[in-house]
Amino acid sequence: MEDDHHSTAIQHLLDYDITFHHWSRPKEIKAVVGLIHGLADQSSRYGHVAAWFKEEDIAFEAFDLPGHGLSSGKRGHINDYDTFLQLIDQFKAQLELDYPGIPIFLYGHSMGGNLLLNYVLRYEPNITGAIISAPAIKTFADVPRWVRGIVRKIAEFVPAMNLPLRLKTRWLSRDEEIVRQADADPHRFKSASIKLGVGILDAAEFLYTKRHESAVPILLMHGSADHINYLKGSQYFATNFEGDLTLKIWDGLYHELHNEPEKEMVLKEVVQWIYNILDPDTYAPLSSDT
Repeated sequence: MEDDHHSTAIQHLLDYDITFHHWSRPKEIKAVVGLIHGLADQSSRYGHVAAWFKEEDIAFEAFDLPGHGLSSGKRGHINDYDTFLQLIDQFKAQLELDYPGIPIFLYGHSMGGNLLLNYVLRYEPNITGAIISAPAIKTFADVPRWVRGIVRKIAEFVPAMNLPLRLKTRWLSRDEEIVRQADADPHRFKSASIKLGVGILDAAEFLYTKRHESAVPILLMHGSADHINYLKGSQYFATNFEGDLTLKIWDGLYHELHNEPEKEMVLKEVVQWIYNILDPDTYAPLSSDT
């Protein structure tokens, strides 16, 4: 599907100039989806997702996290991980203003999935649903708690010191063109600060080591061949969650489900899940994998 043309706008929030991405809206809007992207990612890469949702009468909005894409901030750094959560809350409030009375779904991928789960559990927002894709719960970069304690102490003295990410773009997708585009993306960085790394791992530990519950319906998707964030993290979270959660495991798919050769199948299931939440009498629910 063709990438729908989009525009950007900047708002000054929490000492950052945050770039918001807007795509053309469908004529009849049934719902709006707000994106939270992942680490070293940026929202302009999701134009084909916006176009897909538009065909299904679903609007799509996004913003670049601080230190990412077109937003301000040192690349790959945040002084406080909770700043991300505050920005998501302001993003949600902006969606409420821009789409009055329209059901709001938030969509978090990778680190964005980690953020969105933490946001749902800690803020208890009034949203219609949360779509979580390949969340950073158990990652290839996970380290023992005692090591994290040492790193946390180092972060107190040199919080912005960078370490290599060691993320391989070939792990993103089995589509070679997606890998080439990622390699050529001038906004993709190859290192991140100790402070951001500790924030991600601490937020992941919160998701992995406790039982959780929420009134927000959740669609949790993960590829079985994800080499960046491991499937077992999503499986553990689903097993220890009380609430309306659908776990969808995509056999053989890599990290970026929305950029895999099977992306149309993935997005069709997301749309089906959204419409089942909106109108359960008409649309069948997705079966949950265990």
